[in-house]
Amino acid sequence: MALPAVPVLLVLPVLPVLPAVLVLLVLLVLPAVLVLAVLAAVPADGRRPGEAMTMTECRVCGNRTLLPILDLGSQALTGVFPRSRQERVAAVPLELVRCSPDGCGLVQLRHTADFGLMYGQGYGYRSGWASS
Repeated sequence: MALPAVPVLLVLPVLPVLPAVLVLLVLLVLPAVLVLAVLAAVPADGRRPGEAMTMTECRVCGNRTLLPILDLGSQALTGVFPRSRQERVAAVPLELVRCSPDGCGLVQLRHTADFGLMYGQGYGYRSGWASS
């Protein structure tokens, strides 16, 4: 028994638009959702501006046992480009930890850098500046 042709005809005009819709979804909606999720995860805990927030529990499951994997000490922010050699680039701790086996096992950074430091005046990327 053959399927009716009417539903296929209704879907055909949508097919050329579908890749564009998916690209828009990935390029516009997903980054915005991720930024909002990260911002929502950063509590107003009285830290000084520019101070990194130390995670005390797993970002996914909330387990409080985070096992150290690698500690590289404080590292300069790589997206910040100083205007002169004398200008100091902020540094934040770079420590990799793993949620314990009784949790979810997620490998994650222990510290979250201040967004004002990462995306402030010295931030190196500006949309629309590069010719393509």
